[in-house]
Amino acid sequence: MRIVIEYEVKNDFCHVPLPHSSAKTAPSSSVLTVLNTAPAPPGLVTNPYFRRSLQWVDVLCANEVELAALTPPPKDKEEANQSVDSWEAAEAACDNFFKYAATEESRQHAKPSATIPEWIVATLGAKGCLIARRSRESGVDEKPVRIPSPHLPADGRVVSTVGAGDCFLGAFGYAFARMSVLDADGVRGANAKAYGMERMQKCVECACQAATLSVTKPGVQDSYPTREKLVGVYGENDIAAV
Repeated sequence: MRIVIEYEVKNDFCHVPLPHSSAKTAPSSSVLTVLNTAPAPPGLVTNPYFRRSLQWVDVLCANEVELAALTPPPKDKEEANQSVDSWEAAEAACDNFFKYAATEESRQHAKPSATIPEWIVATLGAKGCLIARRSRESGVDEKPVRIPSPHLPADGRVVSTVGAGDCFLGAFGYAFARMSVLDADGVRGANAKAYGMERMQKCVECACQAATLSVTKPGVQDSYPTREKLVGVYGENDIAAV
């Protein structure tokens, strides 16, 4: 089972434990959970229910503003309204989140790395996307991977960025679900939790391609490309072939 959850609901949602359904079985089953923090409510990182919910999240997705909201509590209002505007700042924000979350969880758990998301996928607008990982098994960080935005089609130009984030999330969820049914040799029936950086990169690249094509058309859902359109512009990939 694959679950994608986001905060695009009424404001008091973050005051109840996030996985009230089958998502709470995620740590002990093949459930894969992706949480998009948009739009991150004020004080989200310090919300006890949010922190409790993190143990059921495999991948945390956030944009520049939301990523800033996931770092340790800001010192003042001005700092709270800042966004992450560079690759280096995004890498530092991901590292700070992992450290802060682990420190908070270490008060209650002997192995805090097992109770926070293993992956952070940070979307950085026109720059592209950053992938950060802290292994739940070892608690060791991998070197973050930067995925630059793909090129626009030869006849394309930016028309509207409205809905691009949702397009990214939908395409990522699709790719994440399809790639998770493969084992290391590309055979169906694998352990759904067995994700490596290379496989995650392919999922993010697919999502970046979809989001890039979406900004070349007006509208929201009408601008989202089909799988055939992705293949037509960027070529066949492992995900499209699944």
